[in-house]
Amino acid sequence: MRVLDIGCGTGDLLPAIAQKRFVVDGLDLSRIALKVAKSKAKGGGVILADVLHIPIRSGYYDVAVCSEVLEHVEKDSDVVREIWRVLKANGKAILTAPHGEQHWTEEDAVYGHVRRYSKARFIQLLQANGFLIQSIMCWGFPLAALFRRFISTPVFRKRLHKRVSYNRASTFARGLFVLLAFLFVMDELFSGFPFGLGIASKASKAERTMYESCAQVSH
Repeated sequence: MRVLDIGCGTGDLLPAIAQKRFVVDGLDLSRIALKVAKSKAKGGGVILADVLHIPIRSGYYDVAVCSEVLEHVEKDSDVVREIWRVLKANGKAILTAPHGEQHWTEEDAVYGHVRRYSKARFIQLLQANGFLIQSIMCWGFPLAALFRRFISTPVFRKRLHKRVSYNRASTFARGLFVLLAFLFVMDELFSGFPFGLGIASKASKAERTMYESCAQVSH
């Protein structure tokens, strides 16, 4: 099976996908990031391209991964349609994005986010562009959301993170991140609630006639 990681960056996901014995290609717009990703794409390759115009023939991939990309693009529907195009019939897509308009802060703007998604908006985006939702979940509630609101955002607003010497604090920071990761695992117990910081969906490519029917219903 062939997998395309859309917006792969430095290729952090590529080794994990390759370990499942998939042939995985990474696509990104950054030459610098792809230089790093190339060494991780074992058995696959890297593609320098815009997510709005994927230079791959239609129906080529079995699976597409699009993680934390859609929120950076004004025309997110065009991206989803391109994902639909490059997938084989009944191909699968795994997509993630920041969740919850209520969680918007200046951090989002600094990171280049155009939007955050509500669960309803994310579902509508996928269904209107040819996908059938197989599963969908929110993550990051309540602990991650509380951490962002009461610690991460205030620290960011006061620019306290820029005053820290990362060399001196590296050992402490690594220990803190390990602790937080352990605590945030507990948020999985609440993944059925639409309150978290992130949203993830597994979807399958619908046939053209079904896609057009979904589009008509959504409009």
